[in-house]
Amino acid sequence: MKRLFAAIAAILMVSACSPKVDKHYLEALCKFIPDHGLKVEARKYLTEDYFNAYSEAFEAPTGAYGEIGDNEWLFYFVSGNGDGQPVFAVKDFKRDGGRIEADVEILGDPDPHKAIFVKEGGQWKVADWDSTKTQCVEYIKDMRQKYADGTIERQMQQDSTLAPYLDDFKKELESFYSIYGK
Repeated sequence: MKRLFAAIAAILMVSACSPKVDKHYLEALCKFIPDHGLKVEARKYLTEDYFNAYSEAFEAPTGAYGEIGDNEWLFYFVSGNGDGQPVFAVKDFKRDGGRIEADVEILGDPDPHKAIFVKEGGQWKVADWDSTKTQCVEYIKDMRQKYADGTIERQMQQDSTLAPYLDDFKKELESFYSIYGK
Protein backbone atom coordinates (compact mmCIF):
# COMPACT_ATOMS: atom_id res chain seq x y z
CA MET A 1 0.00 0.00 0.00
CA LYS A 2 2.86 2.39 0.80
CA ARG A 3 4.30 1.73 -2.65
CA LEU A 4 0.97 2.54 -4.27
CA PHE A 5 0.73 5.86 -2.42
CA ALA A 6 4.35 6.65 -3.27
CA ALA A 7 3.70 5.91 -6.95
CA ILE A 8 0.55 8.09 -6.98
CA ALA A 9 2.41 10.90 -5.22
CA ALA A 10 5.22 10.68 -7.80
CA ILE A 11 2.73 10.83 -10.69
CA LEU A 12 1.01 13.86 -9.15
CA MET A 13 4.35 15.63 -8.66
CA VAL A 14 5.36 15.00 -12.28
CA SER A 15 1.95 16.22 -13.45
CA ALA A 16 2.29 19.39 -11.40
CA CYS A 17 5.70 20.10 -12.90
CA SER A 18 4.48 19.46 -16.44
CA PRO A 19 1.67 21.95 -17.12
CA LYS A 20 -1.03 21.00 -19.58
CA VAL A 21 -0.38 22.36 -23.03
CA ASP A 22 -3.37 23.99 -24.68
CA LYS A 23 -4.04 25.51 -28.09
CA HIS A 24 -3.70 29.08 -26.80
CA TYR A 25 -0.21 28.39 -25.46
CA LEU A 26 0.87 26.90 -28.81
CA GLU A 27 -0.67 29.83 -30.68
CA ALA A 28 1.34 32.22 -28.50
CA LEU A 29 4.54 30.33 -29.34
CA CYS A 30 3.76 30.65 -33.07
CA LYS A 31 4.28 34.41 -32.78
CA PHE A 32 8.03 33.73 -32.58
CA ILE A 33 8.28 31.78 -35.84
CA PRO A 34 10.78 33.62 -38.05
CA ASP A 35 9.01 36.06 -40.35
CA HIS A 36 10.79 39.04 -41.87
CA GLY A 37 13.66 38.18 -39.51
CA LEU A 38 13.86 37.04 -35.90
CA LYS A 39 12.26 38.82 -33.00
CA VAL A 40 14.76 39.67 -30.27
CA GLU A 41 13.13 37.32 -27.77
CA ALA A 42 12.78 34.43 -30.26
CA ARG A 43 15.81 32.60 -28.83
CA LYS A 44 13.71 31.79 -25.72
CA TYR A 45 10.83 30.32 -27.74
CA LEU A 46 12.55 28.47 -30.59
CA THR A 47 14.63 25.35 -30.12
CA GLU A 48 18.34 25.94 -30.28
CA ASP A 49 18.56 23.96 -33.56
CA TYR A 50 15.78 25.91 -35.25
CA PHE A 51 17.06 29.28 -34.03
CA ASN A 52 20.62 28.50 -35.15
CA ALA A 53 19.56 27.15 -38.57
CA TYR A 54 17.50 30.25 -39.31
CA SER A 55 20.11 32.67 -37.96
CA GLU A 56 22.90 31.16 -40.03
CA ALA A 57 20.75 31.06 -43.19
CA PHE A 58 19.56 34.63 -42.66
CA GLU A 59 23.09 35.97 -42.11
CA ALA A 60 24.74 34.05 -44.97
CA PRO A 61 26.13 36.64 -47.41
CA THR A 62 24.58 36.37 -50.87
CA GLY A 63 26.58 38.86 -52.91
CA ALA A 64 23.32 40.32 -54.23
CA TYR A 65 23.92 44.01 -53.54
CA GLY A 66 20.86 45.95 -54.64
CA GLU A 67 19.39 42.80 -56.19
CA ILE A 68 16.92 40.24 -54.89
CA GLY A 69 19.01 37.40 -53.54
CA ASP A 70 18.44 33.68 -53.12
CA ASN A 71 17.63 34.37 -49.47
CA GLU A 72 14.38 36.28 -50.06
CA TRP A 73 12.29 33.26 -48.99
CA LEU A 74 13.70 33.65 -45.45
CA PHE A 75 11.47 36.72 -45.01
CA TYR A 76 8.18 34.98 -45.74
CA PHE A 77 7.68 31.96 -43.46
CA VAL A 78 4.37 33.22 -42.13
CA SER A 79 2.89 36.38 -43.60
CA GLY A 80 4.24 36.36 -47.12
CA ASN A 81 4.68 39.79 -48.56
CA GLY A 82 1.82 41.28 -46.54
CA ASP A 83 1.78 43.63 -43.60
CA GLY A 84 0.31 43.19 -40.16
CA GLN A 85 0.56 40.65 -37.41
CA PRO A 86 -0.60 37.15 -38.33
CA VAL A 87 -3.33 35.58 -36.21
CA PHE A 88 -2.64 31.89 -35.55
CA ALA A 89 -5.28 29.26 -34.82
CA VAL A 90 -4.22 25.78 -33.75
CA LYS A 91 -6.90 23.51 -35.21
CA ASP A 92 -5.61 20.19 -33.94
CA PHE A 93 -2.54 18.80 -32.25
CA LYS A 94 -1.11 15.46 -31.25
CA ARG A 95 1.23 15.10 -28.33
CA ASP A 96 3.69 12.26 -28.14
CA GLY A 97 5.72 12.70 -24.97
CA GLY A 98 7.98 15.70 -25.43
CA ARG A 99 6.84 16.39 -29.01
CA ILE A 100 3.71 18.04 -30.41
CA GLU A 101 2.64 18.17 -34.05
CA ALA A 102 0.02 20.84 -34.70
CA ASP A 103 -2.16 21.83 -37.63
CA VAL A 104 -2.19 25.61 -37.69
CA GLU A 105 -4.21 28.11 -39.70
CA ILE A 106 -3.38 31.75 -40.20
CA LEU A 107 -6.32 34.11 -40.47
CA GLY A 108 -6.75 35.08 -44.12
CA ASP A 109 -4.33 32.41 -45.42
CA PRO A 110 -6.03 29.49 -47.19
CA ASP A 111 -2.95 27.25 -46.90
CA PRO A 112 -2.68 24.76 -44.04
CA HIS A 113 0.46 24.84 -41.91
CA LYS A 114 2.29 22.34 -39.74
CA ALA A 115 4.15 23.30 -36.58
CA ILE A 116 6.35 21.08 -34.45
CA PHE A 117 6.93 21.87 -30.79
CA VAL A 118 9.33 20.07 -28.48
CA LYS A 119 10.16 20.37 -24.86
CA GLU A 120 13.65 21.78 -24.44
CA GLY A 121 15.10 22.87 -21.12
CA GLY A 122 11.76 22.12 -19.44
CA GLN A 123 9.88 24.52 -21.74
CA TRP A 124 7.82 24.01 -24.90
CA LYS A 125 9.46 25.61 -27.93
CA VAL A 126 8.90 25.84 -31.68
CA ALA A 127 11.11 23.22 -33.36
CA ASP A 128 9.92 23.69 -36.94
CA TRP A 129 7.32 25.41 -39.10
CA ASP A 130 6.34 23.96 -42.48
CA SER A 131 9.70 22.16 -42.72
CA THR A 132 11.54 25.49 -42.85
CA LYS A 133 14.28 24.16 -40.55
CA THR A 134 15.25 21.61 -43.22
CA GLN A 135 15.04 24.30 -45.88
CA CYS A 136 17.41 26.50 -43.85
CA VAL A 137 19.90 23.67 -43.36
CA GLU A 138 19.84 22.85 -47.09
CA TYR A 139 20.21 26.52 -47.99
CA ILE A 140 23.24 26.83 -45.68
CA LYS A 141 24.85 23.76 -47.28
CA ASP A 142 24.26 25.23 -50.74
CA MET A 143 25.65 28.65 -49.79
CA ARG A 144 28.70 27.15 -48.09
CA GLN A 145 29.37 25.12 -51.24
CA LYS A 146 29.16 28.31 -53.31
CA TYR A 147 31.59 30.01 -50.92
CA ALA A 148 34.01 27.09 -51.08
CA ASP A 149 34.03 26.74 -54.87
CA GLY A 150 34.05 30.51 -55.52
CA THR A 151 30.73 30.58 -57.41
CA ILE A 152 29.49 33.82 -55.86
CA GLU A 153 32.82 35.61 -56.26
CA ARG A 154 32.99 34.61 -59.96
CA GLN A 155 29.42 35.80 -60.54
CA MET A 156 30.20 39.11 -58.87
CA GLN A 157 33.39 39.59 -60.91
CA GLN A 158 31.47 38.97 -64.14
CA ASP A 159 28.68 41.43 -63.31
CA SER A 160 29.73 45.06 -63.72
CA THR A 161 27.10 46.25 -61.20
CA LEU A 162 28.24 43.76 -58.52
CA ALA A 163 32.01 43.76 -59.09
CA PRO A 164 32.55 46.96 -57.05
CA TYR A 165 31.08 45.13 -54.00
CA LEU A 166 33.47 42.18 -54.10
CA ASP A 167 35.59 43.47 -51.21
CA ASP A 168 32.43 44.09 -49.15
CA PHE A 169 31.30 40.54 -49.85
CA LYS A 170 34.67 39.14 -48.74
CA LYS A 171 34.45 41.11 -45.48
CA GLU A 172 30.89 39.88 -44.88
CA LEU A 173 32.01 36.32 -45.56
CA GLU A 174 34.89 36.62 -43.07
CA SER A 175 32.48 37.99 -40.47
CA PHE A 176 30.05 35.14 -41.20
CA TYR A 177 32.85 32.57 -40.77
CA SER A 178 33.95 34.19 -37.51
CA ILE A 179 30.45 33.61 -36.11
CA TYR A 180 29.44 30.30 -37.71
CA GLY A 181 32.77 28.70 -38.53
CA LYS A 182 34.22 27.80 -41.89
